[in-house]
Amino acid sequence: MGAGTAASPYTLVTGIRQSNTAPGGLIVSGPGAGHTGALAIGFGLNGRLGGDRTWDFNYTHGERTQLTTRGNVDTARFYAALDAVRDPATGDIVCNATLTAPGAFPGCVPLNLFGQSATAVNGSNAGPAALDYVASTTWWVAHNGLDDFSANVTGSLAEGWAGPVKAAMVVEYRLAGLNVVTSTPDNMFNPRDVRLAPPGPFASTAASPQGTFPPTDLANFKEVLLGAQGTENVSEANIELEIPVLRNLPGATFLSVNGAARYTEYRVAGLDPIGAGRVRNAFSASTWKLVGEWQVDDDIRLRATRSRDIRAPTLWDLFQGPVTATSGVSDSLTGVSGSANTQFVGNPALKPETADNTTAGLVYQPARFPGLRLTADYFHITIAREIANVSGASNIAHDFVADGVPLIFFLNVSNLFDARPGIFQTPNYTGSPGMNYPVVPYEDIIGRSFTLGLTLRLE
Repeated sequence: MGAGTAASPYTLVTGIRQSNTAPGGLIVSGPGAGHTGALAIGFGLNGRLGGDRTWDFNYTHGERTQLTTRGNVDTARFYAALDAVRDPATGDIVCNATLTAPGAFPGCVPLNLFGQSATAVNGSNAGPAALDYVASTTWWVAHNGLDDFSANVTGSLAEGWAGPVKAAMVVEYRLAGLNVVTSTPDNMFNPRDVRLAPPGPFASTAASPQGTFPPTDLANFKEVLLGAQGTENVSEANIELEIPVLRNLPGATFLSVNGAARYTEYRVAGLDPIGAGRVRNAFSASTWKLVGEWQVDDDIRLRATRSRDIRAPTLWDLFQGPVTATSGVSDSLTGVSGSANTQFVGNPALKPETADNTTAGLVYQPARFPGLRLTADYFHITIAREIANVSGASNIAHDFVADGVPLIFFLNVSNLFDARPGIFQTPNYTGSPGMNYPVVPYEDIIGRSFTLGLTLRLE
């Protein structure tokens, strides 16, 4: 750095990121900050209904706001600064736009990303003036809100011969909201004064005679995250019973059965992540659980559980704005490979995934060997309509039968590999009958998986 040259607060690091949100490498790293604010209030009432029966009512309000600012890149200035040429009149290295479109990028400073210099910023040849020119401060704000109302009644229903039959009943209503605002919703700018595109079917400009990308395509160039907005209304009711069956009998010191059931309705609404309007969706889910515990004697206890559980899509799953990144892709059917800009986006059509769980276990703790404890557990989990990310190279997935016909689903790649590098093409999903494969999902319902295992522990 020469004498008298002011140091830049920005430094050059590996990689390129052109948005204010996506993780990964930055071309420019500079001053940034994060601020988080949270608010939580709640109150409750409780009382007795007679005997051991009680009731309670609770309300909770919560909010969380996160503001993030960081040094980043002005995309238009970045492309202008990269297109460096020699001024035929002076012999100096200048921005091409300075010669072909004076005034379009005032103060443009050529940016050199190549080579090493012991005197330059961060060991590179990117000078402080060039870094200051392409740098910008970007920000995003995410706000989450929640209002939760619940009422509970618990206590004994009747006195059984092995012990009291106990119950718990709960009703609950939740209202949740998500709002994300970003200073850089996309990379769109007018590219007529910079050279961006290779030869191809693009309109030529004075700055780029071979043609340049349309501004709408630049919106999807790399790693851009749009805002998000959505609300969720959830109503649910559940009941649980604890029933003692046997007590103090030979071979059954204690035997009990526990059962629970829950019904939940979801109503969601928000901005369509890939459209201009609002969308609405409604779905419901039922879950249940059955548990048995058998204390055989003082040494041996057996337990078993069978349950149906769900994982409902979050507001982020449903309404996340598109984020675009370049991915390597390969079509195992045609052998075609290359790179394409892929877009991850929320999917308002998602429904809850379900999981069927089976567990069984044994605990052996002999009284004649104090401190010794042996446990053995078996589990089997089957997940259907799984909500999962479809990203990167996995955007093209095949499950072929012997004749090469897709068995489950595939991504139609015919429109991905285009003569125009960098153009984002909307993928099309095709699924077998009865399967739900939404278009352009960030979260996709990808079928069924299961896990089973056996755990042994000696203490």
